[in-house]
Amino acid sequence: MFSPQAVKWGYQISLQERLFHDYTKRRKDKTLDPNLILLTENYRSNKKVLQFSSDMFYGGELSSGSEQPLHPRLGPIVFYSALGKEEIEQRHSSYRNLAEVNEVVKRVKELTDSWPDAEWGPKDLKQVAVVSSYRYQVLNRDLIIVNL
Repeated sequence: MFSPQAVKWGYQISLQERLFHDYTKRRKDKTLDPNLILLTENYRSNKKVLQFSSDMFYGGELSSGSEQPLHPRLGPIVFYSALGKEEIEQRHSSYRNLAEVNEVVKRVKELTDSWPDAEWGPKDLKQVAVVSSYRYQVLNRDLIIVNL
């Protein structure tokens, strides 16, 4: 190891070596599953958003390393419902639901129109992400962009 800083941080030992030593230690402790390593610190989510996931899916084990401020009006997490019908076209192997696409357009517009400059800085649409479980629905992103 040539870097004193890397040695200071413990990087003179490879990841495989560290995992092997951790596995050996976890195998001795009968309360731990040696094949399961839970990553418990998240740096991308707001504390309140992460708390929901932590409580619902991780037994309260997750912690947040982020200080991302909340939207003052929309809060940490909001659920919306969009009634519609899944459809599939012959040339695609994925579904879409246009009611969901339209709801996303409406909500992204609501977010961008009420962008909290004081908390988040100047409006930057590259910081907005929309996630969909349907690939074909993502292909309708032009509909979203046109309506913004």
